[in-house]
Amino acid sequence: MLVLKRAGYCVCAVMTGEEALDQLAERSFDLVLTDYMLPDINGDLLIEKARARGIATKIVMMSNHVDVVQIARESKADAYYRKDDIFQLIRLVESLLPTNGTKVSNAA
Repeated sequence: MLVLKRAGYCVCAVMTGEEALDQLAERSFDLVLTDYMLPDINGDLLIEKARARGIATKIVMMSNHVDVVQIARESKADAYYRKDDIFQLIRLVESLLPTNGTKVSNAA
């Protein structure tokens, strides 16, 4: 997520889905970026658990998985990012954040 830091965003990075859920319970974020493949749970389960806990933060599913679009839709992600064009990621983040948003959470 160095590219987002260099673009001027405040980034909170964690390594697992459970760590991400803990952070989301402790403080609010403007946006969550999660990979589909996490060490402990898949990103779709992270999204499902976050939504079940009432977390309405916008969430982007990131993956090179062939079915990332379908997985993102089924998991109720707000958007998806196929990890191939880093500038597309910055444009996506800009489009999803409020104009004054500066906090981004990244799960793994």
